[in-house]
Amino acid sequence: MIIFTDLVKMEISVKKNPEDLVKEILENAPAVDVLAADGNAIRVKAGGRVYNILLLKLAAGYPGHVKKAISESGKMADCYRLLLVPFMSDKTAGLCKEAGVGFCDTAGNCQMAFGPVYISVSGKKNPKAQSRASKSVFERSSIVSSRVLRTLVSQPGRSWKIEELAEAADCSLGQIAKIKRFLEDNDWIGRIDKGFKLQKLEDMLSRWAEIYNARPNDVVECYVPGNLAEIESRFEQIRKQAGLDYWLTGFSGGNRYSPTVRYSKIHVYVRESAVEKMLQQLDGKQVESGANLAFMIPYDDCVLIDSRTVKESSVVSPLQAYLDCKPLKARGEEMAEGVLRVMKTW
Repeated sequence: MIIFTDLVKMEISVKKNPEDLVKEILENAPAVDVLAADGNAIRVKAGGRVYNILLLKLAAGYPGHVKKAISESGKMADCYRLLLVPFMSDKTAGLCKEAGVGFCDTAGNCQMAFGPVYISVSGKKNPKAQSRASKSVFERSSIVSSRVLRTLVSQPGRSWKIEELAEAADCSLGQIAKIKRFLEDNDWIGRIDKGFKLQKLEDMLSRWAEIYNARPNDVVECYVPGNLAEIESRFEQIRKQAGLDYWLTGFSGGNRYSPTVRYSKIHVYVRESAVEKMLQQLDGKQVESGANLAFMIPYDDCVLIDSRTVKESSVVSPLQAYLDCKPLKARGEEMAEGVLRVMKTW
């Protein structure tokens, strides 16, 4: 077998078109002779045999695009399929490997396995900036996108039609179509019957949390006398007596869904106008250090979508608890994973 896994020492330009890069890689591979190349296919000779490589050009390397290209091209007995993309992530590269399809991107990552030839190059970073579409959909400022995604996640096993989702999320059909296309590109929704439903929930939520938590929450750090369980129970009493709403989140909210970790600070959403009144009711004070209570100010009411009463406390949705736990120190990741396990059972 001809194995070629190191192109570091080769003078290969990553600024070329992918088809030119493939040709150059093959020309530099030991014991591989390039017989012909026309931009759509390359013919090579290796190990005494001739192989035809069919070049399939894609506008993007999203999982949805790659799966569609693999499915539509079908297996071909007389040629080896090789996808050409601007950039191929490790995740999408795995799809190609499973399907027995090669790829090459403009960063210089590639994978080819035909006959006696095995060429693999990985770890090259995307030469272009991160997709703006991905950022914009998951950013906190994208209120409409947030409502749509939260509606989907609130019923992760449900099959939706565009019209149904637009009505449930209170937005236009055009906005739904745009978000649906983004989710399809990333393989986060799949078609079922005459509709679509979420898939690969963990993958999507991990990406969402990464972008969502790039912007910190507005937090008021406080200290309240008493143990945490007693303080948490007082929120409900205050709501009933003084009409001050609250929604447990972070460790406090996450543990209502999945008692996973012990914690030393309460995280709770309250409206900015209610912070001082709530603090007075709790006999607490703002502090610069040693806080055991963090009042979090909702940047928009979308964070309160699908909130519910759990164990006699008002709690944010499992999704919001997951997003808020992710960046917390002292086992925040573990708490988020506990909430995610519960979400997967719904």
